[in-house]
Amino acid sequence: MLSRGLWKLMYSRWRSFQTRRRSMESRFFNWKL
Repeated sequence: MLSRGLWKLMYSRWRSFQTRRRSMESRFFNWKL
């Protein structure tokens, strides 16, 4: 079982990556439009 601190760290990393990817995608679509 993962420790809570490590789980929180991984979760925050994943969330930041997802938001960054989404912002990049939206920026790309806005540029295409």
